[in-house]
Amino acid sequence: YSAGTDYNDFFNSTVANYADSNIKIYTEIDFKKVSETEDSLRAYGNALGKIVAEKEKQFPGNELVILDEATDGNKPEALKGLDSPINRYRGIRDEMLLMSVPEGLIPTHLKMVNLLGIMVTGIENMKNVLSDPVKTMAGLTLYPNALGYFINEIAALHDYFINQEVIFGKNEDGYQFTR
Repeated sequence: YSAGTDYNDFFNSTVANYADSNIKIYTEIDFKKVSETEDSLRAYGNALGKIVAEKEKQFPGNELVILDEATDGNKPEALKGLDSPINRYRGIRDEMLLMSVPEGLIPTHLKMVNLLGIMVTGIENMKNVLSDPVKTMAGLTLYPNALGYFINEIAALHDYFINQEVIFGKNEDGYQFTR
């Protein structure tokens, strides 16, 4: 995430620079669009919140801590720990592809799905930290930029729910998006 660089510039340069990688690019036609109502927005927020919570519980671990542990002690076996965040982000993305998305959230949803794919590729490249520094540098460039934009999209999601007056209660899975 670079100040002054917008998402579209980042996304387009990533697609161009990593055309030979396994980054799958999704478009609006990959999603099931539903009309936007308070009920559809609430269902979306709760479904997404549940997916995120389940995948975080199923695949714990902080990728940067794992990377640091592997490099500090020159422990290649510790890099296997990166599989957990890779599987977490991939799982969130894959389940987001199956969601019904209210029309007004399609742009945000699309960005989040594509950014999750870029984050997965970035972390996969980081697994080469002890053997391929060039590939690792690519991952260390991709991942924080994609994460920064992803955080922006979560903030946009929060603002959208607030502007549509969809506020989730503490007992709802979507609470994390409007607290």
